[in-house]
Amino acid sequence: MRHAPSMLVLAAAVVVTAWSAAERPSVPATVAVEARVDSSCKPLGPVVLELDARSMDTSGGIPLEFSLRPLLEMESLDWRWEVSPELTVLSGERDGTAATARGEASDGRLVVVEPANGRYGKATLVVSGVFTGSDETGATFDEPFEFQRSVTWGQVPIPADVVQSRDETGAVQEFAVVPTTHTASTQVGGR
Repeated sequence: MRHAPSMLVLAAAVVVTAWSAAERPSVPATVAVEARVDSSCKPLGPVVLELDARSMDTSGGIPLEFSLRPLLEMESLDWRWEVSPELTVLSGERDGTAATARGEASDGRLVVVEPANGRYGKATLVVSGVFTGSDETGATFDEPFEFQRSVTWGQVPIPADVVQSRDETGAVQEFAVVPTTHTASTQVGGR
């Protein structure tokens, strides 16, 4: 009974790990996973960005369409796509330059094939530019900025090794492998 508290902690860790792994729904290979567009509340700088992931087109790809519109006169306004290896690019430009005039919109489109079997994939549009800023004394200076928005598919991978094992009902579950150490208690008895 000396090791009962440590065995209880170990058992609780296994149950929590199994519960966490069981909470992740498995995505069948035949089910299309809906794209999720990042709608972060982080400021976008002096540019309006509209980003949309449309439904699959006739090429079998997902069009990612965006529009950039400066709210101020820009010295430069550039964009680029960072695409994870799980996505295949079918068509579209990977980088470019947008209009710098205030209010003038620039549109772009990248068509990707979503990852197979519900795997995680991410396409990130990175926008950077420079505009002329000023301080309270009227001095002007170059003001650089950069922001990004992402479209994701599937489940984010678990940042731990995963093994499959049968649970108490006999069903196969995924369990995260978490390194642990055991230190014997120096306390004798119950408390």
